[in-house]
Amino acid sequence: MSREDLVDLDNPTWWISLSAGRSMGSDYVMLNRAQAEEYNKDPNAYAARHAGVSKHDYLDWLENGPFVRCLANTKSGKRCRHGDACMGGVKDWVEMQGNYFCFVHREGT
Repeated sequence: MSREDLVDLDNPTWWISLSAGRSMGSDYVMLNRAQAEEYNKDPNAYAARHAGVSKHDYLDWLENGPFVRCLANTKSGKRCRHGDACMGGVKDWVEMQGNYFCFVHREGT
């Protein structure tokens, strides 16, 4: 985390941009002093709580983007490589992780 990620506590109003609620763009959140101090301790944990997901899931979402991979295995036993984009945001992405089957494997479920 760099210094640019932190909120200036000497500023009376804190607006932060969180990549939390949506896959495209950010949520802008106004913080009170206590919230700004909590955000400064761990911006990713704060964003995850704001989005209603775990920090682990939030970091996975940031790393992988909105891509969700099919859960099915191919006939050779390898995991299917098909996937789809989840445009609903991090919470929807987390829910799709354990429930998504591609167009090839959807009929078999």
